[in-house]
Amino acid sequence: MAQSFSFRHYEVEDNLSYNSVMCSMQDKKGFMWFGTKDGLNRFDGYSFKVFRKIENNPKSLGNNTVFAVCEGDEHTIWVGTYSGIYQYNTITEQFSVLPDTKEHFIRTIKIDDEGKVWFIKDYTLHIYNTKTQKTEKLDTGKERIDVTSFILNKQQVWLATTDGNLWEYNMLSKSLKKYNMFEKSAPAISHWIDKIYDTQQNAILIGTSSQGVKLFNTKTKTYEDILTYNSNKTTIYVRDFMHRTEDEYWIATESGLYVYYLQSRKYINLKHEYSNPYSISDNALYTLSKDREGGIWIGTYFGGINYVPTQHVAFEKYFNQGANNSITGNAVREICEDKFGNLWIGTEDNGLNRLNLKTRQFTHFKPDGKPNSLSHSNIHGLLTVGDKLWVGAFESGLDILDIPSGKVVKHFVAGNGPRSLKSNFVETLYRTKSNMILVATSNGLFRFHEKHKILRLFAIELPTGILLQSPKTKKGIFGQALRARDYAV
Repeated sequence: MAQSFSFRHYEVEDNLSYNSVMCSMQDKKGFMWFGTKDGLNRFDGYSFKVFRKIENNPKSLGNNTVFAVCEGDEHTIWVGTYSGIYQYNTITEQFSVLPDTKEHFIRTIKIDDEGKVWFIKDYTLHIYNTKTQKTEKLDTGKERIDVTSFILNKQQVWLATTDGNLWEYNMLSKSLKKYNMFEKSAPAISHWIDKIYDTQQNAILIGTSSQGVKLFNTKTKTYEDILTYNSNKTTIYVRDFMHRTEDEYWIATESGLYVYYLQSRKYINLKHEYSNPYSISDNALYTLSKDREGGIWIGTYFGGINYVPTQHVAFEKYFNQGANNSITGNAVREICEDKFGNLWIGTEDNGLNRLNLKTRQFTHFKPDGKPNSLSHSNIHGLLTVGDKLWVGAFESGLDILDIPSGKVVKHFVAGNGPRSLKSNFVETLYRTKSNMILVATSNGLFRFHEKHKILRLFAIELPTGILLQSPKTKKGIFGQALRARDYAV
């Protein structure tokens, strides 16, 4: 069940208007829309266009605190703010306020199959008829219902309230049925329901402020508590739901993201990790949206927008996390595997790493001035030869490391003799199919003679230059890429 998620972040540094993102959606043209505490943002995949209130301009957005955004007909975006609903015309790029909503808090907006606009105004549900241009309040008779969230389902409307009830409203008979979502649960400090979500499987997910997630069965009219506490036994505050794939649901909470599997009741909790630049940017999550390609957009309160693309192939990332069990260095130059089940990673900025592929534990090797340590932290070549690891370094020659002991047992440096390297800058190491070991340096190619344990200049003298790679041709000849120009020998 474990999954690896890498989040891409968009914040004010990327021209997002504000890092508190309250709502989100994708329109038919593919634009992503984000409502923040300081303006409405339209994102085209490259840049943000920001809409704000402009003084003395009645055609601008009337309030900058945006809580709801929803697409209407082909040319209309409905925007719910702290002070009214505004209709945005995508052709003229102008806003107009919806009558009777100005100076009222708008919590949610949805469009039904007839094009009518449903919205919560000051905790009451209203319907705006775009044809007659008239607004009416949902007729709940004598019942006072303070609505926080709702679901439209043909002739049926489900209403969630501030006092912990789920109401079933029949549009034809205008009848109401009430279901208490806390009566069979432990005592709670609040009965606030923040969000309800239709699973399309005869069940409604109910997000609360003090008892996490509840699941209501629309056939049996019963509920169960399915996710109540965080790992530290604090209660979960739920802000939003989204169905990702099959049985997988994403839950935005004040304590990170929960990836929940409805059938098994299993889940994982993803939180911000301070040493992980790919983790979610903040734990207070407010909105979830899935785009047409399956990518997920998450709006947070302090960390802007997080994006997770559709994962066709899952990659696990290894990067420098400081004191944690992680790789050292950021500039990975060389990778090779030994016969003991280890992966060796050479970096150009912080030494050598050994990863045990079974335990996933890292061991670090750095120069410390002792005789058996590496000669340099800038690694440019790695090659395993039996139980030895050959390590080529920047301007420090060649180290031979004994893998079982982890100690350097031999060191080659440049010299004037015929059996010496002519440069201490080892660029790469190569072993042919015939087990010939070649050492490429900034001043020629050298061959290792196993019998005498010496290095000699390769049989054909090479011009001075940096050898970057030694690919073997079909004729068994080595081609060399040199700094000044290309040669073949």
